[in-house]
Amino acid sequence: MELFESISGAMIVALAPVVTAIVEAIKKAGLPSRYAPLASIATGAALALAVGPLDTTTLLAGIATGAAASGLYTYATRRLTNA
Repeated sequence: MELFESISGAMIVALAPVVTAIVEAIKKAGLPSRYAPLASIATGAALALAVGPLDTTTLLAGIATGAAASGLYTYATRRLTNA
């Protein structure tokens, strides 16, 4: 079980930029920006379940990944526009 707990933490770090890129592609395809955080969480959960074991820990790590990706994008865009 300890192995999966450490993988969940690493999964958040590794998948957050991937989720950000996927959501940006979805937004360019026509998704309104107000739905981007929801799409980010859904994408994070789907990717986590695709690469990890099918359990609650993985699902929660995926949701955290999506939330982190959404925050990462917001932080980066605000930082770049204010620089």
